[in-house]
Amino acid sequence: MTRTATADLRWLRALLVTLVATTLGVAAHSLAGGLLPGPAVLVVLGCALLVVAAACLGTPASYGMLVALVGGGQLLVHLVLTASAGHGDPVAGHGAPLTATGASAAPHWVEHLRADQTGPHLAMAIAHLAAAAGVAAWLLRGERALWTLVALLGACAASVVAALGGRVAAPRTRRPSRPEARLAAVARHDVRRLRDLVAHGSSGRRGPPVLPA
Repeated sequence: MTRTATADLRWLRALLVTLVATTLGVAAHSLAGGLLPGPAVLVVLGCALLVVAAACLGTPASYGMLVALVGGGQLLVHLVLTASAGHGDPVAGHGAPLTATGASAAPHWVEHLRADQTGPHLAMAIAHLAAAAGVAAWLLRGERALWTLVALLGACAASVVAALGGRVAAPRTRRPSRPEARLAAVARHDVRRLRDLVAHGSSGRRGPPVLPA
């Protein structure tokens, strides 16, 4: 079979990657003291990640592709949740907007992203990337196992179809059964015997004498 995923298989794999990336992103946001938005935001975000993952998983995914989907999805979830819901504790959130005295008009999520790239928060960001790399390795094993199973099922289906095709075509070239073979042998023997009698006459002791020509 081809290595291109069918629609059902593609969306199933995309759903799994989306669930993993969303779960990691929500967990990271919550552990950093972040608040969660309403269900509508989460649903829209999940659908967007699902569409992107499905577009990327038309063929068996590589390790780099899985790292990008999981890590990028986790980062996108974290940023969207930060922009939509923010953090309840400015210290824990380490991304609260500066006051007027700080002379910063940047949005909350921009400051949060900037803070994640500096100081002790950089170690947390690296930890999130490491987690994404580990999860991607786990997903890669499942990806390879899935495609191996698909290949085996395809080979079995091809064997069954070939066997059924040979069985259907078999009566056209079937060999005669044993009774039919015996009857054919007897018929050939009788034909040869009749031919010999016509050509040379009977050589047995019984029967009418051969008339002279």
